[in-house]
Amino acid sequence: MAAQDFVSKTFDGKLQITGLYRVWFDDPETCTTWKDADIDPVRPDILAVELNFRYIALFADLGCNYLPILLDFRDKDIRLSEAYGRFEWIKKASAEDLKEICDEVASRFEESKSEYRAVATTQVERS
Repeated sequence: MAAQDFVSKTFDGKLQITGLYRVWFDDPETCTTWKDADIDPVRPDILAVELNFRYIALFADLGCNYLPILLDFRDKDIRLSEAYGRFEWIKKASAEDLKEICDEVASRFEESKSEYRAVATTQVERS
């Protein structure tokens, strides 16, 4: 799974995935590229990863590798990666759009915790 591979390589096992979301933009050109394209532009999967019910990472799954987009530790501004800024996008998502994505994921932290507790309780009952 791309998200698990990205998180384990990026965070060295110190953070765990507690939620995973695929990002869709209203504008179909946002986060598309001609890199490795044939006839039509390529739209890599943009994934938002909730980490430890507290943090958010966004990355692009480019197929053969991953492009970190941002980290959001929910303490101040998002941290955009230099690689995201240098990548050959047809149209980049704005920092404001990316912040909105992070805010939406963060609004689900409590729901993720509740789901985790429900699953953990069910597994303990089965044991």
